[in-house]
Amino acid sequence: MDKLKEFIKRHINTEKLDKRVDAVKRFFRVTGRKIRLLLGYKITARLNTISGKNPKDFHYVKGTPKGKEKYLVIRSEYPRMGLFSTLIWSVPAIFWAEKYGFIPVIDWDLPFTFNRGEIGHFDYWSKFFDQKILPSECPKKGKTLVSATNAADYNFHKKTCEVFSAKSLEDKEFTERVKKLIKEYVFIPKKELIEGIDPGVKDGFSQSRVVGVMIREEFCQSSKDLIIDPEQKMLLKDHPTIPEIADIVAKVKELMNEWGCDRVFLSCACSDTVDMVREKLGDKLICLDRPRKTLKGQYIETGTRAFSEYETESLEGLFPPDEVYDKESSYLQEIYMLSKCDSLIYSISGGYLGAMLLKDGEYNNTYMIPYV
Repeated sequence: MDKLKEFIKRHINTEKLDKRVDAVKRFFRVTGRKIRLLLGYKITARLNTISGKNPKDFHYVKGTPKGKEKYLVIRSEYPRMGLFSTLIWSVPAIFWAEKYGFIPVIDWDLPFTFNRGEIGHFDYWSKFFDQKILPSECPKKGKTLVSATNAADYNFHKKTCEVFSAKSLEDKEFTERVKKLIKEYVFIPKKELIEGIDPGVKDGFSQSRVVGVMIREEFCQSSKDLIIDPEQKMLLKDHPTIPEIADIVAKVKELMNEWGCDRVFLSCACSDTVDMVREKLGDKLICLDRPRKTLKGQYIETGTRAFSEYETESLEGLFPPDEVYDKESSYLQEIYMLSKCDSLIYSISGGYLGAMLLKDGEYNNTYMIPYV
């Protein structure tokens, strides 16, 4: 044995050998990624079925029944992806599922559950919307394909499916197709949520022409300046900036007169914004009494935790289902009431697209808050 070691040491350049091994590993790693991107889920699924690895990649769940039904479980990470961002980014996958005979199901959950290969652990989405089947039931009922997290980022989705965006709304036929598909599978708000909306808010819409106003404070420069978490700063760095709240309210008053509206329904994240708009509009303002933080609380006190930390199981207790339900259900109710307005003033966001998709028909007037 000693003579063999001596021979290897003398005649074989182990440093070169290590480099060659690394090169081979790198080749297979890069080639595998290209296969996933260029050839789609079929080869990827086969590779993952054999290896049992890459829980975030496309893979068939082992041991699922080979029955008639096939399911595509579309993963989205909470809280990295918001309620309506999850819906919008799922649209390409839903188109893909329809094309290839899968039933699409959204699984909105904490990232660490995906890392463990679980399906429907907390299942936040099904608490707000009716689906054909619960994500956790899919592997029991039929062949189940699990998508990558934020699946629409994969090139083959972009190549083979229409990607839904604000610009897509200009195509009325396409928009109606999107509405039909999502309402068929994943986007039917729970009846009890809609019935639970404050009757006083609903009464404010009766015999009034209401303009909905959606303000996303994080896109104002003053809010961007408050954020201290580097990852959140990076996410918003290149996002276009909208005018300050006071300037938006002035434009709202102008358009109310122009469009003949007598009430305003406000959707926003922070209590400061509600106070500012109420000061300017008085009893013309309608808004839901839902949990909101101050600007400082929204962007400083809650902005110190990097999204990457949500990968860890130690933070499981930060998002108990009851608290998530209270927060997100009231937001969904707010967007639902936006869809009932006669006209809409908005900044581009997932919530705006959600309101457009919930809307029966079209708004009488719309105005996009310009970037500065």
